[in-house]
Amino acid sequence: MDEPKSGIYSVLIDAWLIPIGILWNELSKSKMRTANEVQTSAPENGNSSAIIVLSIHLLESALHRTFCVLKDTTKLRDAKENGRSMSKFFKNQFTIADFSNENERAVYCDELMELFAIRNALAHNHIWKATIEHKESELSFVGGPEMLGYSSKDFDARYDRTTRKTKRLGLNIFPRRVDREDARITIITVYKILRFLENKNKDFISTAPLRIRIGNRRISLEDFICELGDSSYSPSSEK
Repeated sequence: MDEPKSGIYSVLIDAWLIPIGILWNELSKSKMRTANEVQTSAPENGNSSAIIVLSIHLLESALHRTFCVLKDTTKLRDAKENGRSMSKFFKNQFTIADFSNENERAVYCDELMELFAIRNALAHNHIWKATIEHKESELSFVGGPEMLGYSSKDFDARYDRTTRKTKRLGLNIFPRRVDREDARITIITVYKILRFLENKNKDFISTAPLRIRIGNRRISLEDFICELGDSSYSPSSEK
């Protein structure tokens, strides 16, 4: 007797959580040092940046799955949507009717755009040119740093040129300044969007089975997010 057949989408949502957990545990081994405006430590910067990039890859996997489910069930709002830009797809697919109000929709769309902005800045290593000096035993900029070789109207609208942080989430866009707080905010925001998708349709994603290994514990992604959102929690306290 033939076995029943089933289809799958080859997304990496759960797979990304393995290296994210490993990197978070590595980050947890060291205490967070006070960073200057130019940079944080190399281990802090490297592990945090990798966590951010992989977390947004995870989100992108979920969005691609959402796109495929909608396309296969002919429920795409725009039949010409090609799925090349997940931020554009999200904005076009989910209208005000899917949110409590227009402001909530704007928040989700802005946060998603900022996540992709920092992912691109790190994954493609956007280059900045700056003059620096040692001031009171710390590195500081002389004048403002200048981004070289990359600019777009949409990207430029996402960050404050004075702080070099995204306007809504406050994520460092200057690559060497990225630290674990940026990673923490990114993971929490990614989970927020995952839950939004899940609440729309569990065929898009189900977060309940997702697990991550933190220290010696294998816990649910939801529990990990709760720990990250607790102001008394810090990765350096994790054993």
